[in-house]
Amino acid sequence: MSDAMNPGNATADNFDFSPFYNRGSKLIHYYGLADPSIPTGRNVYFYKQVQRTLQSKGIDLDDFYKFYLIPGMEHCGSTPSNMEAPWYIGGLSQASTIGSDGSGNHLHERKGFNDGKHDALLAMIGWVENGTVPNYLVATKFHDENELDYVVKQRLICPWPKQAIYIGNGMWGRRIVGGVRGCIRVRLGGEEGGGCIPRYALVD
Repeated sequence: MSDAMNPGNATADNFDFSPFYNRGSKLIHYYGLADPSIPTGRNVYFYKQVQRTLQSKGIDLDDFYKFYLIPGMEHCGSTPSNMEAPWYIGGLSQASTIGSDGSGNHLHERKGFNDGKHDALLAMIGWVENGTVPNYLVATKFHDENELDYVVKQRLICPWPKQAIYIGNGMWGRRIVGGVRGCIRVRLGGEEGGGCIPRYALVD
């Protein structure tokens, strides 16, 4: 009955993104794996359906659609206090919910955050205007998210179904510096990309 009524034409069952692709448009889709509202599988299902639909048209989804699953991030932002996972990527509404007195709105101006690796909006701008493909994002957790005093954790976020793996010595989670080798495609559960949770980021 809900499908038949479909109030507001809200049913997301049109997986043909070819008109969007043909306009030269780009899409960055991200989801927090600690989101209490929307099941992770719904996002993965949607991505796979779009991919399956466009494959029949000879369109490579990776050319214009990047899908990032962010471990420990809740609905669009933040992280549970018992996780303290790196979650900030400069996504929708994140800048306005972090930092006191609106300081989060200027975080993209801070050294180390003024690029498309640490800010999803800058990643989109670089992709559309300069053709710089966002092959990964870097999620950040600050010690004090009101004061934005210093970074305690960062994590490499790869576009699904690729995953980040730990390469190096010591514990994961310190600030990411140079030497990131990128993301790898993995097989889990007998299906490529079957696992949703990325492994570990390369750290110092």
